[in-house]
Amino acid sequence: MENVLDVPSAPVLKPVSTKWNRYKYTVILLLFLGWTLGSLDRTIIYFAVPSIIKEFHLSATQMGLILSAFFAGYTLMQFPGGMLADRFGPRSIMLVVVFVWSLFTGLTGLVTSFTAMMLVRFAFGVSEGPFQMAAGKTIAMTYQKKEIAKATSVMLSSGGFVAFLGPIIVAAMIARTGWRQPFFAVALLGLVVIVLFYLLLKPEQGAPVAARQAPVDAFPFKRIFRIRMIWSLVVANFTAYTLMWGLGAWMPTYLMKFFGINIKTAGWLQSLPGLAILVSLLFSGVVIDRLSDRQSKYLAFSGSVLVTLCLFVMFRGGIGVRTIVLIQTFISLVLGYVTIYMPCLVFKKIPVAFIGRTSGTTNGAAQLGSFFAPAVMGLITDLTGGRMIVSFGYLVVMGIILAVALLTMQTSIDKDLAQLAG
Repeated sequence: MENVLDVPSAPVLKPVSTKWNRYKYTVILLLFLGWTLGSLDRTIIYFAVPSIIKEFHLSATQMGLILSAFFAGYTLMQFPGGMLADRFGPRSIMLVVVFVWSLFTGLTGLVTSFTAMMLVRFAFGVSEGPFQMAAGKTIAMTYQKKEIAKATSVMLSSGGFVAFLGPIIVAAMIARTGWRQPFFAVALLGLVVIVLFYLLLKPEQGAPVAARQAPVDAFPFKRIFRIRMIWSLVVANFTAYTLMWGLGAWMPTYLMKFFGINIKTAGWLQSLPGLAILVSLLFSGVVIDRLSDRQSKYLAFSGSVLVTLCLFVMFRGGIGVRTIVLIQTFISLVLGYVTIYMPCLVFKKIPVAFIGRTSGTTNGAAQLGSFFAPAVMGLITDLTGGRMIVSFGYLVVMGIILAVALLTMQTSIDKDLAQLAG
């Protein structure tokens, strides 16, 4: 059956010019810079946790709420952000959100109370929320289908780049200047990124791939939820991001508090999982583009099973720092692949007219997992008398659910889309 992305009612693709081939590299570089900026803020606050707890006299539950406040705002804006990208175009949305989130990044360094920190982090999440949907739509408009996974890998590898170098740089800055100054530095970098976006990013003008979308009226968006793959992606995104941000939010504190490691050493140790996720994000797109849908799916499923087993070993305890870091490094390697695989399904399978809203839905589930993970793990830690290791049991359960969601997911959706069109 013919893929609905290339339905006869859609215009014929325009040839890709040499000029456009050069421009698409500019696009992916800009998206990489924007995503790097957003990732830096999260790295800073994770290493600032001990300092913030001490200065504001917070419990683990309160700190967990602060960490989750960002994801609450971020999750809230996933679907609306996708609709805005579909309605006004991705460039306009990205210009606005980068400016506003840079403002709240700077404000994070000025807060003096628990309540103020909660409000600023929530507002920061709201402002950053639409970026990924706008960026994903830009990729879908700019790249041929066979290039989408590689382009997505490059964009999202910025998170791995920050995860690798960020802990080293951020830990050294906090140790030398305190936890507030790094937020100011990132806010200033945001102004530079805004100027570059304004001058160089123009995805709506002559995009050769934009023509492959079906007419917007062809599929009422609410009917897209009849596609079974969407529901599997919702569950898989929720659980995968629970694992990623649960470990990311609390692991630096866990190493410092329970093993007596100083902040600089923790930064160097956390750079190893960061390097793993950087490598994984960079090369996963190449792997996905070369594998069949079935092969990509079972590779993601097999990796999720191994991740769950590793998390169970951490939950059982009795292992040293080196083993913990090696396990976390392997988990990062696998999750890098999984988090590339899932959005690529949306970009490749869903009509371009609906990519913003559809990716907003599936990514919203991911950020909901990111929201719950720090808060739930902080609460479990307090309820068990400070035994943070017990909170890893929550991650084990999420790993099991992730494996089931990936195993049962249907990736062939042409029949479902044909029924919606009919």
